Amino acid sequence: MAFHPADHWEGYLAPPDFEEYSARYADFFRMRREDGIIEVRLHTDDGPYAHTHAAHNVWTRVWQEIGNDPENQVLIITGTGDR
Repeated sequence: MAFHPADHWEGYLAPPDFEEYSARYADFFRMRREDGIIEVRLHTDDGPYAHTHAAHNVWTRVWQEIGNDPENQVLIITGTGDR
């Protein structure tokens, strides 16, 4: 039986699910997940990643979302192109 905090903690705010946060950060990170393994591919306009001010703004947020998702067991970080 899985533990669901919402069943035990009044006012619990659940983290967004994979579909929501993968869409939210799609401009910087392409994500796919299978059997608990999430692959995060960094990109800029589907080419090599460029660390811009906008990307810097979401950098810590995306890792927080990924880390808060109990469905993620293994994280693979990769890039686009040869960089």
